[in-house]
Amino acid sequence: MVHLLLLLITCMSLSCAPGSLAQRVDLSREEQKHARSIFFEIDSRNRTIKKTDAWLTKAYASPGIKKLNDIAPASYDDYRSAVVNGEVVIIVHPGYFPFFDQWSVPVIETDYAKGYPKRNLVERLGDTLDPANTPYLLLREQEKLTRDLIEYLSLEQRLVILILPRNYQDHLTYGYRRGFDEYARYISELTNHSSYILFLESDTYRSGFLLEKDLDMLAGFMEWIGARSILLGGGFFGKCLSHCYISLRSRYSHEQINVVPEITMPPPNGKTIEQAILLDKAGRLSRRGIWDFFQRTSYRSTNNERFHLKPLTWYRYPTIAR
Repeated sequence: MVHLLLLLITCMSLSCAPGSLAQRVDLSREEQKHARSIFFEIDSRNRTIKKTDAWLTKAYASPGIKKLNDIAPASYDDYRSAVVNGEVVIIVHPGYFPFFDQWSVPVIETDYAKGYPKRNLVERLGDTLDPANTPYLLLREQEKLTRDLIEYLSLEQRLVILILPRNYQDHLTYGYRRGFDEYARYISELTNHSSYILFLESDTYRSGFLLEKDLDMLAGFMEWIGARSILLGGGFFGKCLSHCYISLRSRYSHEQINVVPEITMPPPNGKTIEQAILLDKAGRLSRRGIWDFFQRTSYRSTNNERFHLKPLTWYRYPTIAR
């Protein structure tokens, strides 16, 4: 059963990373208490509501979040309250692994005649991963952190924009079955069908670029609601996430786009020895490793512009074990 392992939420710190990367960020006692309460609520929903046939029927039918294109400009004011400190979180291709991969991932056979699976496809796949397969284990850890963050922000009623693969149903690794859309269930679980989590589509399912008309609409929406900066995460760095960065960079300055290393997936085809340093001895994401990695590699080869990095600071991670 999916459950939360709430760790003691203490001071949020990057002291294990090089001092030049980020300053220490402390959470007050009240902030720690608030974060714990949010994750207890997430745990409760995951163990109860999201296991019912009624909820799963709805989740398997549709992602259950609004497309930004379908929101009338007259309703933009409704989203102002969901913007905090002028920041908006944008996540590129959440769950790309394993829903759209063509790599040698185990095939998950599901007999829906026996009823809805109690766990989503990502969780079921995680049980089959070879413990010696560092790239996949790294992707699993990053996926957990991204999932935790989106769920946390959904209950906080914060604005999040997901960049989903265009026409994703035509490109699912395991195929699409009407009424049993595993990706729709996954997105539903992440977002809790929050009215403040929206989505756009990338130009194709294999890239993270945004169409010009969508980029114009996004920029107009962001300006109207008072969003001045972007917190960018997702996958993969050097691929779809970098494509999205390039699109955003055509509308926003370097200082306005912040890549969050903890929720940004390195390319899975990198050197295994380099990927290994991103995990600690317990097999969880190493904060030192991930920040060292992005400090060395986070620049655009076309103009040598380094990405502006910003840490995840809402709570001490990891908070969810699945």
